[in-house]
Amino acid sequence: MKRVSNRTALLVAGCFIAGLTAPAPVIATPPQAEFVQRTLTYKLVGETRIEADVYRADDDVVRPVILWVHGGALIFGSRSGAPPQMKALAEANGYVLVSIDYRLAP
Repeated sequence: MKRVSNRTALLVAGCFIAGLTAPAPVIATPPQAEFVQRTLTYKLVGETRIEADVYRADDDVVRPVILWVHGGALIFGSRSGAPPQMKALAEANGYVLVSIDYRLAP
């Protein structure tokens, strides 16, 4: 069995999550603008806002996306737990990183 590096697995997993069928990810142009974080509400359940943190260059360029879904067995964790290495990878390669929250078990 061929061993796959963590970075290759990450990029392949990102393509799978995004629903892409290309054999290899496309590397975007690294951003020239400042890399910023914005928090957006993507779902409202009653009074509870389900949010996502979006890390990207502060520009209007369309970029590939890495979707980070935190672990925690649906019991604990939050979108703020995106690893610093993931943020650095996204910034260095011109990607957008989206770290989402989801409703946890009571």
